[in-house]
Amino acid sequence: FNQCISSGLPVEKIGVGVDSFWSPADSDLSREILELPLSVPVILTVADNQERKGLPIGIEAVSQLPFEFVYVIVSSIGGWDLYDLAKRYGILKQVRIENSEKFDHRYIREYYRAADLLLNTSLAEGIGLPLYEAQSCGCPVVAARYTSIE
Repeated sequence: FNQCISSGLPVEKIGVGVDSFWSPADSDLSREILELPLSVPVILTVADNQERKGLPIGIEAVSQLPFEFVYVIVSSIGGWDLYDLAKRYGILKQVRIENSEKFDHRYIREYYRAADLLLNTSLAEGIGLPLYEAQSCGCPVVAARYTSIE
């Protein structure tokens, strides 16, 4: 870096990670904004609806939980039929599926703030920005042990 500067090359620093936009806030307020219940845990997945993201793994996993919960999946349209999977595992009434293409980052940030846990079931991942974003908003992460996530 310093050699580039001293040689006169144009240099621009690019930040790594997430910026201060992804920050913690009152989870109860976020739940009110998103119309999520205050009385049960909220589990969140933010991922494109592609095979490598392992969304069926998440639906199957949460279906085994022995307590009430809300499972929010913020995902793109296409790919897996998430409603059918939720119905097949008997949790359709506990699942909310949101089309990520309709949201800007402010809504996704509110979901991170409202959630008790981000569940990432990706089988292959590059950087995995939702993990960084969630943690920056104070949301704990449980993730599969694959590629860059490990």
